[in-house]
Amino acid sequence: MKQTKSKLPAVDRETITGVLKRVIAENGRTHIKGYAFAIACLIVVAATTGFTAWIMEAVVNEAFANKRADVVLYICGAIFVAFVLRGLRPMARRWRLPRSATISSPAISAGSIRT
Repeated sequence: MKQTKSKLPAVDRETITGVLKRVIAENGRTHIKGYAFAIACLIVVAATTGFTAWIMEAVVNEAFANKRADVVLYICGAIFVAFVLRGLRPMARRWRLPRSATISSPAISAGSIRT
């Protein structure tokens, strides 16, 4: 069975930057709350990801090296809260996305993206 790889044409940085500038210029004020909400969700996910990586050092040091089982319960609770926050992000996205997903740019909806 032969697999064919369809290689997409490379897009240069200026094209991407131009499209993003145009979308923000045309729709930025209309969707500023949606953009801020999406950025806040990304920050929460990044913070919880970093937190779980950082907290693993404390788990290993306290539980195994220092043999302190009482601290491990608090650390596990903190990890649980971090993953609950990560789980809320997809729910928030599903709640918010239908309200801010429509972009009213005729060029984007027609499929012709110009820079």
